[in-house]
Amino acid sequence: MENKIICLQASAGSGKTYNLAKRYIRLLFDGNKPENIMAVTFTNKAYIEMKYRIIDYLKKAALGLETGDIFDGIKDCQSESSKILDGILKNYGSFNIKTIDSFKNYILKSCALILDISPNFSIEKDYSDYLMFALDSFLQKASHCPPLQAIVLEYLKQYILLEESGWFPKKNIFAEMKIIFDKTSNTGKDINKNETAFKDLFEEMSRSVYENHLSLYEKIADLNINKTFKNSLLKAKTNWAELTRKMKFSAYFLRDGLEYNDKKNACRSAEADELFEKTKEGIEALVSFYAYNYYAPYTQMYSYILEEFDLKAEKDELVFLNEINKKTKSLFRDKDRLELLPEIYCRLAERYNHFLIDEFQDTSFVQWSGICGFVDEILSNGGTFFYVGDIKQAIYRFRGGDPSLFYAAQKQFPNADFEERILDGNFRSCKTIVEFNNKAFSADNIKTFLSEDKDFCGLDYSDILRAYDFSHQNINVNKDDGYVETAVIPEDAGDADECIKEKVLQFVEDICGRFPLNEISILCRNNSQIEKIVLRLMERGYPVETAQTLNLKNSPLIKQIISFMKFIHSPYDNLSFSSFILGDIFCNAAGIAAEEIEYFLFESSSAIKSYGKSGAGTAEYSYKLFRKKYPHLWTEFFEFFFDRMGFVPIYEFIVSTIDKFKIMENFKDGKIFLLRLLELINLFEKESSDFGAFIEWFEHLPANDENLYLKSGSDGIKIMTVHNAKGLQFPVVIIPFLTLSAKNENRFFEEENEQIKVVRITDAFKNFSPNLNKLYDGESMRFLLDELNVLYVCLTRAECEMYMIMPHKDGRRGNKVQQLIGYANAAFGKKTRSKNTQKPGGFFIDSFDNGYRNIEIAEGSDGIFAAEKSRKRILGSMKHFALSRIKTLKNKNLGEELKKAVFDARRKFVFENDFGIYEELKDFLTDASIRRFFDYEADDVFNEKDIVDENGRTYRIDKAIFDGQKILVCDFKNSIYNLAENIRQVKKYISLLQQIDENAEIEGFIIDISAKKIEAVK
Repeated sequence: MENKIICLQASAGSGKTYNLAKRYIRLLFDGNKPENIMAVTFTNKAYIEMKYRIIDYLKKAALGLETGDIFDGIKDCQSESSKILDGILKNYGSFNIKTIDSFKNYILKSCALILDISPNFSIEKDYSDYLMFALDSFLQKASHCPPLQAIVLEYLKQYILLEESGWFPKKNIFAEMKIIFDKTSNTGKDINKNETAFKDLFEEMSRSVYENHLSLYEKIADLNINKTFKNSLLKAKTNWAELTRKMKFSAYFLRDGLEYNDKKNACRSAEADELFEKTKEGIEALVSFYAYNYYAPYTQMYSYILEEFDLKAEKDELVFLNEINKKTKSLFRDKDRLELLPEIYCRLAERYNHFLIDEFQDTSFVQWSGICGFVDEILSNGGTFFYVGDIKQAIYRFRGGDPSLFYAAQKQFPNADFEERILDGNFRSCKTIVEFNNKAFSADNIKTFLSEDKDFCGLDYSDILRAYDFSHQNINVNKDDGYVETAVIPEDAGDADECIKEKVLQFVEDICGRFPLNEISILCRNNSQIEKIVLRLMERGYPVETAQTLNLKNSPLIKQIISFMKFIHSPYDNLSFSSFILGDIFCNAAGIAAEEIEYFLFESSSAIKSYGKSGAGTAEYSYKLFRKKYPHLWTEFFEFFFDRMGFVPIYEFIVSTIDKFKIMENFKDGKIFLLRLLELINLFEKESSDFGAFIEWFEHLPANDENLYLKSGSDGIKIMTVHNAKGLQFPVVIIPFLTLSAKNENRFFEEENEQIKVVRITDAFKNFSPNLNKLYDGESMRFLLDELNVLYVCLTRAECEMYMIMPHKDGRRGNKVQQLIGYANAAFGKKTRSKNTQKPGGFFIDSFDNGYRNIEIAEGSDGIFAAEKSRKRILGSMKHFALSRIKTLKNKNLGEELKKAVFDARRKFVFENDFGIYEELKDFLTDASIRRFFDYEADDVFNEKDIVDENGRTYRIDKAIFDGQKILVCDFKNSIYNLAENIRQVKKYISLLQQIDENAEIEGFIIDISAKKIEAVK
């Protein structure tokens, strides 16, 4: 036995999984059984891939196939591999490769009684509903429990004192509770319960500092003080309440002393100097009090809310996923750890001699606390600990990942031999991409970047430089060429998001001429960015694959439209009316600020409550109060719908809503959500036209109902977050919204022993306290390392080509990524072609079922989007649909019937230009040879007739006419492109009808709408 720790530093694309599999297989060949080896990964994909790799290598070795250097030096490799593989497959349950969560769950299930939890517990991922339930329970109890009521009252006092944004403090409470819950779960530590009465003490301290400042200003009034300095003190005097509310004090209070104009200091006042120092000390004390006590009401509420949460979870026998680590950590506290391990091994019916961990840089302290007991016991018995990772890819600190453990593991077991190996080759990316990243992420380049940037100059960035000490990678000789392009969106470009989306389209149109769509991946930072790109690509007809939920119920636009429908259906629904007028749809159309609407709702809420208490007069509702205050807005936007409720079909109502509020103009990316909603309404109206029934039906659709999802083609462009892309690789990568931010949160966590203090620090006041400044700057450097690591993961996914789009700003701050990379609009290397398809061809079709859009993307050598084909296809669909609305013209006015049909087509294709189809169809139906097919009795004509063959496949005939013993089959085409295929299709219709009535005489006709030609088929 070795008693050894092996650390493998593996940069992106350097063969990490290969080496993990190699280590596992070598242990098997050394005589270890699978049940004595535990390998832990962080994702399901990683553990599946590792299992697959191990079995695949053993299978290849057993068959005498190539396996690289995995089995070098092993005798009887073929026969031994066969035996080991056979043993694994016979006892597959002991093939111990697990995700870290499943491993912890494995322990919990075995030790449930020790931890005082139900052995039958279930694991739930989303805790939000339970936390909201706990918050509601707490607030309900607070209404009749004085101690709890005092905590809520203290929170509200602070909320009002500091004028927090929004009228709904419950949302603020819930948001903070989620953040605290995540932090305690990730660290396994408890939040320090601060019982300070914030408001009273804050006001008392503020008053004391203000009095000192008044005395100071009176004392310096006649002194020869620098004018700017004196004016700054005057401004503080006159705006003290505002300054303390926002905690924004003049930087002059950071000066070493008062600045006199008399350089010889003849007029210096010792008393004034003393008052200035006293004021400075008072501000520092006030800032520190504010920072460490701002969250006091939240931490007090949290302890009670957590009690309610635990009671509910225990009653329902649930353990939440992010609590698993915290609960398993309690198994290994202090001296109890060594005593419990034998019992845990007994319960698991296994004993481990070797422990392997993948992606160790993402391990959290609490996760490590639940594992290190096993590692300690393994090493003390002569076993090994093998861990793999890359500090540069540590991007999960937000969920507790602690990259410092990568170095701490060695120190934690000083008696074990330690070996460090570095994998410095890149087997993933082509030469140009590797060279680009070597330059961008070199320690020298990063050091220059940090030392020259004013935001970082003077800070301790040694941890960042240490992480990128081993960033250089050797180029794979078999991966020559490659291509990199960078593009910067300039500050004066207008709407940056629109520019980025259009740039993505340009890149895609070029790339798809050389690569299949499924070899293109677009990486974004968050789901909001994903949605923007997905909607634009789908709008242009590109099929996409994304884990992002494009669900109607998640769309803010659809939520607002449904709220509007609910209000119009039931005007006394104050909540729905409020939700609609607070939303972007109404505010943008009406040109009114959301803050004004918030204030109106606050006032109206008070008025409604007052009426409820008085019980007299006419009932007040939000819409009536709105109508009184804003009569012009009511007339312009609501009166039309209010007066016509019950007389307009649902579909017409929504189309009118879209038009009235200019939704398409104001929310271009919402187009396909609106289309899908109209499709649903069209589907619903086949069964019912009841307005209220539709609202109820829509709201009760399950979240996973396929009707709610936007549809796209399969095998399309992959769009995902950077975090989901970690560990993956793609032939082509596009990175829109590429940023490197220096932004920091205002909320900080100060850990001390087993407790965490929540501290609020802003850039405005951090310099007034050395302790707060140190905490702020340290966290800033950790945040910057996170940002660099995300950037590194982004830029190391591509195999052949990589495209970067860099906005000029990241929010309100400047985007520093261009400064780091050193390029604006530049291109390197040579564009290539996919190795899977040297010359892609064919068409990808994205079709909305009911005809709104049927778009074709042509993939040819030039990769140009076939806009003309798309236009013709839409035009054909519209004409086809209009003809389906006309059964007969016998004894009818052609103009009137055609107007109705075209109106229906415009309603269905609400966002498309009708291309003048009325005139074209009128000319078409006036032709005598064609008009004859429309001169039959309506009862003898069937439009869009479905027939089913013997295998259950359904076919739809455009027009079937029953003329005595004769049946006429009409198939309308916008233009006849493939006559042979069209004839085959009509013959199929004839064959199926002949089976229904073998004595009938059946004739088929292919009718070209554009050319007004008829092709007979028999």
